[in-house]
Amino acid sequence: YRSVWEQNDVAVIRDLILNDRFFLLTQVLDVDVAWHPWVLARCREVEAAPDEHLDLWSRGHFKSTIITFAGVSQYVLKNPDHCVCIISYKSGAAQAFLQQIMTAFETKEVLLRCFPDILYPEVKSHQGPHWSSSEGIVLKRTTSKKESTIDVSGLISGMKTGGHYDLLVYDDTVTYESVGTPDMIERTTAAWSMSLNLGTVGKTHHWYI
Repeated sequence: YRSVWEQNDVAVIRDLILNDRFFLLTQVLDVDVAWHPWVLARCREVEAAPDEHLDLWSRGHFKSTIITFAGVSQYVLKNPDHCVCIISYKSGAAQAFLQQIMTAFETKEVLLRCFPDILYPEVKSHQGPHWSSSEGIVLKRTTSKKESTIDVSGLISGMKTGGHYDLLVYDDTVTYESVGTPDMIERTTAAWSMSLNLGTVGKTHHWYI
């Protein structure tokens, strides 16, 4: 990684951001505490097989950081015409994840330098379409879609309707309060089943955290 920065080749840095999640996490998103062999191993694990797995890791072991923060950032930079929906128990929790991604896209100079075709250099001055943690964000893309590039939704409270997304990311969708009784378990399970309608037929990726 040191030699990459010394060479300062934008094309090489861009390629690493798109294909090496540990590089993105530690070198670009500046999550210094992630500089650990265990985090490296988990990055390689989710890179190798990201879809249709339930990632059950101990609390504080970088699940959301690796998969939702770095993973969704990497996914939309690699697939700017795709649409992603982050789903949590309540929409407010999903908004917090999106806010983290928004801040990176606004402030990380390396990302702005490497992806001028996707990121807006002055999003806060409203050069981009819409840009908020509650309403979603839209990056530069070649297609006209009603869905944002990244949207948010609640599972039990505030579920979106009518959208169709290429990637559904379920992060913190189950809480103690949501499964405290058999009725709540049934309600949460039914809500998850309904949320699958937010996908695109036969093409949707699912990440479960």
